[in-house]
Amino acid sequence: MKIGINALFIKTGRVGGAEQMVRAIAEGISTAIQPEDSVLLVTTPEAAPSFHHLASPQMTIMARRTFPHRTLAEPLILNRLSRLVDVWLNTNYFTPPLVRIPQATIVLDSQ
Repeated sequence: MKIGINALFIKTGRVGGAEQMVRAIAEGISTAIQPEDSVLLVTTPEAAPSFHHLASPQMTIMARRTFPHRTLAEPLILNRLSRLVDVWLNTNYFTPPLVRIPQATIVLDSQ
């Protein structure tokens, strides 16, 4: 399976628990990924260097700018990259509309 991880919300050191959660998920997946699977982690240019230690033949780190409005940019970016993955894991509350492949979205807390 080809899994896409949407980490486009990360502003290194300024997001807090959600950022730590994404880093923990990426670390875990990088150690558990099977040879027949692949992962594409998409994040901001600012955050990408902090994920490069996870890069491998099965895990690609890709940087994309999200313009001034992340909620407008994410559907465009994810749709463009959807040909590379089977499913998107959205890691911060937001499920981008109009993305043409299955998505799962993590909601950290609903108070």
